[in-house]
Amino acid sequence: IGSGHADILNCYFENNKADIGGAISVNSGETVKITSSIFQKNIAYYEAGAINNYGVLTIKNTSFIKNSATINGGALLDKGLNNILIDNCTFKDNRVSTINIVENQIPSGGAIFITSASSQFNIKNTIFNHNSAYRGGAIYSNKFVQWINIINNKYHNNTACCGGAIVITGETTFNVEKSSFTYNRAVKNIRKLESLCLSSKHFCSGRTL
Repeated sequence: IGSGHADILNCYFENNKADIGGAISVNSGETVKITSSIFQKNIAYYEAGAINNYGVLTIKNTSFIKNSATINGGALLDKGLNNILIDNCTFKDNRVSTINIVENQIPSGGAIFITSASSQFNIKNTIFNHNSAYRGGAIYSNKFVQWINIINNKYHNNTACCGGAIVITGETTFNVEKSSFTYNRAVKNIRKLESLCLSSKHFCSGRTL
């Protein structure tokens, strides 16, 4: 998408394929709002199974089901400089398909891979169910993003070798409020059940974690 602004409403993206961004790729400087849509069974042969984003992105009331990428971001990969909002969405059965290190990259982010320099990445009222990757079964965040806010989310039955649900690295401030983590698995960690793998220096949590 390179038109400056796009509103995507009540759309269905299925069985699309690309090297990067199986269904949609958003260019830097573009603003995209996705509402009440479905991304299903899209494939990226490299990364970003459904959406590859460099722009301003808002996603609401949208489902990501059975999307896949080879390296990073089974459903969504964000590389932009802008704030991101994901609200009232579902990420189910998305995966990063490679289980080995490829080209010095560790396959990460079964649903979402964040490698942006945005000031805030906000995920609210969203369900992550049965997503998988080598690192971060649901979400993997690289070191550049300043704030990640996780509010009123549910993480259930996600699987990875490290961080069954979420992996956060670097200087990111990670805020969790009113979210539940159940039956997530980190299969190669010492603990058989592990939801979070944090190397961030800043961590805030609300009442339920």
